[in-house]
Amino acid sequence: MTAAQWIFGLILKLNPNTKTPSFENWANEIRLMRERDKRTHREICGLFQWANQDSFWKTNILSPAKLREKWDQLTVKKNNSKPQRKTASELNAIEWNTEEGWRGML
Repeated sequence: MTAAQWIFGLILKLNPNTKTPSFENWANEIRLMRERDKRTHREICGLFQWANQDSFWKTNILSPAKLREKWDQLTVKKNNSKPQRKTASELNAIEWNTEEGWRGML
């Protein structure tokens, strides 16, 4: 039940007015992912967290059932997503006269 409540907490951050789900149904769906699909809690929570931060998927993955249904698509997208580039201000904050500042440049 804890994972279901954690997932709901992330959804509430996106929309504080979200209706409270049936945590029993959500917990059952998580159990099915664990037992039938052989996923760990870490995998389930990690993929949901990634989807919850993705500009497209955060509005589409709003339950463990939807996470389970779209698992393969989400995994492919997550594995093929480009690492986020640093902003200009982040790049300007790097001390260029250090080994760290040149890492990945040469």
